[in-house]
Amino acid sequence: MFKITRNYTLHIRLKLQPSGTYNFNYHKTIFAMAPRRSWLSIPAASHFSLANIPFGIITSKDSQTEKRPAVAIGDHVLDLKAFAAGNGFSALPSFTDHLAVLFQPTLNAFAALGRPVHRQVREYLQEILSDTTSHPDILKDNAELQKSALLPKHETKTHLPMQIGDYTDFYAGLNHAFNLGYATPP
Repeated sequence: MFKITRNYTLHIRLKLQPSGTYNFNYHKTIFAMAPRRSWLSIPAASHFSLANIPFGIITSKDSQTEKRPAVAIGDHVLDLKAFAAGNGFSALPSFTDHLAVLFQPTLNAFAALGRPVHRQVREYLQEILSDTTSHPDILKDNAELQKSALLPKHETKTHLPMQIGDYTDFYAGLNHAFNLGYATPP
């Protein structure tokens, strides 16, 4: 029998037969980590908590033509170009050689860096936005950088994040081919 109780304790009891009864009892408390909290006010119903900070491309009301990388966090958007220009990545020295990707109008160059770099940047941003950040001087206590890089989401517009180089249409299966043929007049 497997049972997880409310306090995240796992109990396992195994009873083997017919050669008699053998009981194996296992009891372990599983410590559930509390979700990280941000110093930035994030509404409870927001899709963009510290656990989910998606990358995208934005323009803002103050810069309606310049597309730049950003991440969503709560009701805000962190403009990564402004964040990088304001030394926001100073505590992530392994990324300093790649800062140019944050000055591009698409995420293609950032995507080309690979998943390990993406993960490292995301974890760094989660640390910077965490209420227990070890680097409060970078953004939490830096009103000037907050003003330039932390924008209200309603003042931004999102755009296609990647430049798509080529497109090929093909038949994905029998239903697709049938539906396309049926929709095309003879």
